[in-house]
Amino acid sequence: MATNKQRDIELWQAYKSNPSPANLQALMRQVDPVIQAEVNKWVGPIARPVLEAKAKALALEAIKSYSPTGGAALASHITNRLLKLSRTVYSHQDAVRTPEHKKLKVMALNRAENDLMSIHGREPTNEELQQHLKWSPKMISEIQSATAPELLESGDVGGGLFETQSAWAADSPDGIVNMFYYDLNPTDKLIFEHSTGYSGKPILSNTELCKRTGLTVGQLSYRKTQIKNTLKQHL
Repeated sequence: MATNKQRDIELWQAYKSNPSPANLQALMRQVDPVIQAEVNKWVGPIARPVLEAKAKALALEAIKSYSPTGGAALASHITNRLLKLSRTVYSHQDAVRTPEHKKLKVMALNRAENDLMSIHGREPTNEELQQHLKWSPKMISEIQSATAPELLESGDVGGGLFETQSAWAADSPDGIVNMFYYDLNPTDKLIFEHSTGYSGKPILSNTELCKRTGLTVGQLSYRKTQIKNTLKQHL
């Protein structure tokens, strides 16, 4: 799908001279039709958010390696890089799939985590999950160890994203976190900032975040879980 070549170059030059999150966001939005056109070719067996995350990462690689002196348009350069998207699809098709009963258990574990987070205002321990689900420690461990593609399709079961502030620094080299942040709504941006320290913001407790956002503890826990799950798909 074609874009405005002159506008492409203008936004690319702005990003190259000042690789700020805002300039990256503007450029990525400009070339999004190219990204979506390639995603549309492959969507089906893989969840669209997973394909889009991979496609955006490839587009970012193309943006960083692009040179106008090469003669190709930016959109064409990105399209060529997006041919690698097929590898994600083929790898997915060749992968050993998790049995249906295990997928159901992944979903059950995800629901249990959300329920317990709403009750306690924090991520549950494995012991709490065992009691809630009436599962053995071995079963909890087995389902938590499910492979990443399966988790992305069935619902994320892991935590810990908000505990590592340095992973989400504003100057993230791949820019994916920056793109993710600018797509959040205002409330989720505030939660993300003050849960991770993104963009130098202070880390706030759940109590402080509830006061700042007007959410209950349960609502805040749910929003944090949704943000983490979406970010994991992007990464």
